[in-house]
Amino acid sequence: MRSAPANSPAVAAQSMAAPSNFFSSGLRQKVDGLMDILWSGDVNNPMDSIEQCSYLLFLRLLTEKDETLATLDRKYTRIFSGKWARFAWGNFVILTGDPLFNAARDAIESLHELPGLTDTGKLLFSRATLKIYDRPTLRAVIQGIHELDLSAHDGHDFKGDMYE
Repeated sequence: MRSAPANSPAVAAQSMAAPSNFFSSGLRQKVDGLMDILWSGDVNNPMDSIEQCSYLLFLRLLTEKDETLATLDRKYTRIFSGKWARFAWGNFVILTGDPLFNAARDAIESLHELPGLTDTGKLLFSRATLKIYDRPTLRAVIQGIHELDLSAHDGHDFKGDMYE
């Protein structure tokens, strides 16, 4: 059986790196690690784990979007200003212990009051509560979420894949 010449399209296609995906990007392993941290910290219901990560991811992504919009438009009114400034993601990353727990709890329980939130958003967040009571676990989850590379890889956005 003959093999393809070294300069053939078939060989070139095989030698090209496979496009990045949720699994090959390493994001899957990091999400699994977050689930393990939550399980070890007595957040044993997978639905609660997903919910808690969702709230924290929402705060991180909303803060990043708020910062981007403020950079692009000087007239933009920031969400995380005034009384909301304390709920910006960067604050959670530097806190520990009870101050971290209190700040995260207050932020999550206030999500339904976010300025500009739709009625649907208000309804979705109306019963939001922090269920990560163990302070070291909360710190580890926040650090883990902070370290996630959520940027698009090869044009693919993997954030939706995290929930699958």
